[in-house]
Amino acid sequence: MAGAPSTRMWITIPIWMISIKICPNGLSPCRCIFWEVDLDRSKKLGESGKNIIQDRTIYEDAHIFAENLNEMNLLSDRDYSNYTSLFNLMKSFVSAPDLLIYLKADISTLTKQIAKRGREYEAGISIDYLMRLNKKYEAWINSYKEGKLLIIDVNDLDFVEREEDFGYILERIDAELNGLF
Repeated sequence: MAGAPSTRMWITIPIWMISIKICPNGLSPCRCIFWEVDLDRSKKLGESGKNIIQDRTIYEDAHIFAENLNEMNLLSDRDYSNYTSLFNLMKSFVSAPDLLIYLKADISTLTKQIAKRGREYEAGISIDYLMRLNKKYEAWINSYKEGKLLIIDVNDLDFVEREEDFGYILERIDAELNGLF
């Protein structure tokens, strides 16, 4: 809509869009590069004045993936502390979304989605790992205070294959943003 204020939304899709990069010896340059790219992209999108939807957030890497790596002893306490400090600094440079959309799913739904995608690098993800990440997503979402939050249970939805399910999600987003119904 011409002249309408821009809206920033982040859609949090646990596990479904995961890319696992475990680098030896803790905080790695590759993780910092991913953050640099994410921060740059988020900043440019936020300054564009356009309505945007972003599928992942900088919050997830810090609150879910890095924390999990630390708990699994794949990221040292020192590096995790440095990572957290870097995250807090980065967070000060970007605005929170106008609406965070969390597509909530249980482990059986997540494993079906992973199998359906057929990505080779996801084939070896253990149920234990998925459960750990899903618990971290739930804890993060339950403590999210940065802005508006919309939680949509997608266990019985197939928004990729069924147009009516996708429409339902769009209606929920529209109602949340515009106060309709």
